[in-house]
Amino acid sequence: MKKNLLILLIGSAAVFSIAAISVSRSTGMSQYTNSPPDGPGDCTGCHGHTTPTAVVHFSATPAFGTGNTFIPGVVYTLSYNVTGWAYFGFDLEIINGQTSTSTDGGTFGAAVSNCQVLKSTGTPTNVTHGPSSGIATANSATWKWTAPATGKAYLYSVGLGVPGKSGSQASGNMVQYNLVLSPSPAGVAENVNAVSDLNVFPNPVTDNLHLTYTLSKRSVVSVKLYDLEGRMAADLLNETLEAGEQSFNASLPSSLGKGIYTLSLNVDGIPTVKKLMVK
Repeated sequence: MKKNLLILLIGSAAVFSIAAISVSRSTGMSQYTNSPPDGPGDCTGCHGHTTPTAVVHFSATPAFGTGNTFIPGVVYTLSYNVTGWAYFGFDLEIINGQTSTSTDGGTFGAAVSNCQVLKSTGTPTNVTHGPSSGIATANSATWKWTAPATGKAYLYSVGLGVPGKSGSQASGNMVQYNLVLSPSPAGVAENVNAVSDLNVFPNPVTDNLHLTYTLSKRSVVSVKLYDLEGRMAADLLNETLEAGEQSFNASLPSSLGKGIYTLSLNVDGIPTVKKLMVK
């Protein structure tokens, strides 16, 4: 059982450094994060050494808040950089509980670089090393994650470092890290106080979108659409508006494809999000 993984750390600042490692398998492994849905299971059957070690620098953009907090519905870019090894790998899940029946906590977008997002029916989504063909020789990986609208998220990750591509896996050093992420009470409270009564219609929408909402005070407001990979698909509004009831109409870009999007109404830097289907 040769699993190839890399430990990730998410914390309250933008960048963290921890003892971790590297790897050698090209196609990635999944369901070995040692999470409750995984059995639990990890890589100790094949990789039990305590050395060597390397350093992992993990970051979230925008950065998580103090106490490992996130803003519900916000799309985060999660990434890491490994120093000390030419080869690396990891397996990671972010789930909505700590039981064997837990499912995804939040929504994973597609991989941005040097990793795979593996979605299997009946099991949590796994992010693991990649690409799917050829060893991941770059010491970094990046992917998108949309924070859940409600509740906590539980991160499980197992990582592994080995001194070479082949014949040396047994000497690998496995490291595990678990983390609890919580919605930001301050961010949610500010959001609730700043904007209320948000309605988005029609939904599904074809070409013309209508929003109504109420501002509690004069605010800087933006309205943007994001695809499921966290990329901005349309920038619809950027204005400073007075307090009171608001009504906004927008024509969607003709280039916007059919599918599910996230509409973000951002008021003074705090987003309120809605799922929107374009047909």
